[in-house]
Amino acid sequence: MKKRQILLPLQTNEMNDALILSGIRLASLLDAKITFLYILDTANYAGYAAGGPVVAASTIENVKQQKERVKTHYIKILEKYKSSMDATIEFERKILEGSWVMGIVEYVRKRQPDILLLKHEEQGFIDKVLGDSNTEIVHLTDVPVWIIPEDRAIGMPGKLAYITDHRPGDLEVIKKLAGFGSSFVKEIYLIHVIEKENFDSELRKKGFSAMLAEELPGIPFTHLEVMKDRLTVDVEEFIDEHDFGMLATKNESEHFLSRFFTRSSVEKLMNSVEIPLAIYA
Repeated sequence: MKKRQILLPLQTNEMNDALILSGIRLASLLDAKITFLYILDTANYAGYAAGGPVVAASTIENVKQQKERVKTHYIKILEKYKSSMDATIEFERKILEGSWVMGIVEYVRKRQPDILLLKHEEQGFIDKVLGDSNTEIVHLTDVPVWIIPEDRAIGMPGKLAYITDHRPGDLEVIKKLAGFGSSFVKEIYLIHVIEKENFDSELRKKGFSAMLAEELPGIPFTHLEVMKDRLTVDVEEFIDEHDFGMLATKNESEHFLSRFFTRSSVEKLMNSVEIPLAIYA
C-alpha cells in the first residue's frame, strides 16, 4: 500500500511552528511521509542574455546562498522538533526553482500529495480582490489544501465540521474525512448552508442528510444550519460554541469577475476563521 504524502512548503525566513507541528502530527496519526518543500527565487535568470556573465555569476551566487539557507533552516527544524517526531515518520527535503505559487502548483501536479499544508495569510484589500497566493494555489491544484493559522496547530482527535451546500462531490469528501477514523476525529458536524424560505434549499438538505445516513450508517453526524448570507458570522459563532478543531469544505470554482464583486465562500472562510480549514477540490 502506497504511503500517504503530506506536502509542507516552507520559507527560510520563518519557522512557522503551527504549520510544522501540524505536519508532524498528521504524519504520525496517518502514518504518512512528510515532504518539506523549498522554492528558490530565480527571477534573475531572465537577465542572463542581456546582462552577460556578470549577471549570470551574481544569480548563481544568489541561488547558492539560498541553498545554504535552506540547509540551515532544515537542520534547525530537525533539531527543534526531534522530540515531537515519531521514530516511524518518514521525512524528506525537496528544493525547486521558480516562483512560490507556480513552484508549489507544479510539484503538486507531478507528485499528487495526499494533503498540502499552507500557512494562513492575512489579506489586505488588493488580496481580497485579486486573491492572495493561497487562493491561487487552491484554485490551481486538485488535492486537499489545509490552511493552518499562524498560532493554532492541528490538535487531534477532536471535532470536525464540514460545511456543505449540497453540491456534487460533497459526499465523497465526507467519506474521505470519516475514513481517517478515530485517529483523526471523534465527532463530525455537518453545517448545512441554506437559503431563507427556499423550498429547494430545504429539500436538498433533507435529501443530502438521508443519503449520508444511508452511505455512512455507523457515523452519528450532528447537523447544524447557517443562512448563506450569514455564513462567516454564524460559522465563527459555531466554532466558539462547539469548540471545533477544524473546518472542512469543498472548493468553489470562481472566475475573476465573480471574485471581484462577491468573493467565494471559501475565500471568505479562509480570511475569517481562526482554526485549521481543509479545502477539497
